[in-house]
Amino acid sequence: MTVLSEKEFNDLVPREFKNASLAQGGMQKSSYKEILSWLKELEHMLILLGCPGCGKTFTSVACLNWLFSKKQYLDLEFVKARDLFQHLKHLYSSHLSDKDSVDRLKRCHILVLDDLGATKNSEWEGEVILDILDARWGSYAPTIISTNFTIPELGDKLDGRIVSRMLDSRNLKVENWEEDRRSI
Repeated sequence: MTVLSEKEFNDLVPREFKNASLAQGGMQKSSYKEILSWLKELEHMLILLGCPGCGKTFTSVACLNWLFSKKQYLDLEFVKARDLFQHLKHLYSSHLSDKDSVDRLKRCHILVLDDLGATKNSEWEGEVILDILDARWGSYAPTIISTNFTIPELGDKLDGRIVSRMLDSRNLKVENWEEDRRSI
């Protein structure tokens, strides 16, 4: 397992959220308690659904900060879906393999996949995401996914196999946000 230093951790997460705390998040109190419970068990997936600006990325980073402060599970990755696909396309155009990059996301202890669905949602993108999520889902690896889609929209926007993994009854799904953070 790779243990991150504080500098490495701070370089991994978005700078504007590096001090994010769950207590500051815009989720309802019941969701806050559910997220804390999920963090203590760290199995399956935490799915954050909501409009842009409601606090999903903030909450994802706050979860990582909570874990980092407890010195637990420091082998983690935070990746925006758009950045992942740009990175993989660069590898392909350079005639390099994406195996190491994808395998890293499959194997790290905790993965945050931010803004799932914020791209074209092509068949290739769907296969990459399914490959990663299927491996993590099958091993109960803790995964935090944020998306702007609502639960009913997921089936229209994403591959059914991805939606099946996301909507698994063992996963915690949070879609109740108190405020739109952009208005603050």
